[in-house]
Amino acid sequence: MLREAIPKFRNTVATEVITLISITISRSLSTCYAVFMFAYAKTHRYGSE
Repeated sequence: MLREAIPKFRNTVATEVITLISITISRSLSTCYAVFMFAYAKTHRYGSE
């Protein structure tokens, strides 16, 4: 019974970790994009004046 439970548990943990990592990556990417766009807009606004 325990031998069957361990692979199941491992698969669940792996899935959770992969999901968490992908969520973290997408969040950090969107944050970087927002910061980049903000900085880009600021520099171009000052550059045109």
